[in-house]
Amino acid sequence: MPAMELRYSEQALADLRQFIRYYEEAFFELYRDSGVWNEELIIQSYRESAQKLYRIGISILKFRQHYVLQTKCWTQLGTYQIRPRT
Repeated sequence: MPAMELRYSEQALADLRQFIRYYEEAFFELYRDSGVWNEELIIQSYRESAQKLYRIGISILKFRQHYVLQTKCWTQLGTYQIRPRT
């Protein structure tokens, strides 16, 4: 994988992790010491949803990476196959 694509993938992964961390922290702060009887259950539910979001995000990044690489391969193959006749 070229260096540019690797940097893009690493940045996308870092952004995803940061988003999930902020997501968890925001709901933790929102419900922490709220006095709601099921406060712990609510916080745990948001932590679980954050993990689901992370897994979905990883799947999307992997799919996109695979799709981009596959598209480049087909484009390169197509370029070599479609040549004007001389």
